[in-house]
Amino acid sequence: MKAMCRFFAAAWLIGCSLFAHAETSKVNGRTWTYEISGGVATVTGVSPAIDELTIPSVLGGCPVRKIGSSAFFGCGAITQVTIPEGVASIGYNAFSECSGLEKLTMPDSVAAIGEYAFQECSSLKSVKLPKSLRRIEENCFWKCSALETIEIPFGVEYIGSSAFYACNALTFVEIPESVVEI
Repeated sequence: MKAMCRFFAAAWLIGCSLFAHAETSKVNGRTWTYEISGGVATVTGVSPAIDELTIPSVLGGCPVRKIGSSAFFGCGAITQVTIPEGVASIGYNAFSECSGLEKLTMPDSVAAIGEYAFQECSSLKSVKLPKSLRRIEENCFWKCSALETIEIPFGVEYIGSSAFYACNALTFVEIPESVVEI
């Protein structure tokens, strides 16, 4: 029991508690909102959500491992997003309706991208998916009308229904042999 109490006290002291709680931090002139749970941070938003966005690799003293569901939903003034190495997942609707998003840089550490994650990112022209990705979820790039090219790495096993629905500028997609379900 004493060992467990010491463990929780140590986790609290370093700012990375095991239970989720909302936090804010100012980094590079922006106020980031995030949750910390199990010693890792999940980004839940930013202000101002404009122009070029470089997501911090550490918030509240904890490594950023997730972009939360709807974190940047409807942030049409974002033009560029750089996700740091170490982020493993991008949540449901994370960048949906970011109509001004033109450039997206994802590290190879991203293994999961949620449904509708980039829905209606109507200015996004090109996407290179991370090598560790195994699934492209349903409606992931739904109505990305300017999307012309997408690089799907070997290792992706699943492409969900309507993943590229209404991507009218997308004329060719090379499906790797690793895909077993579409």
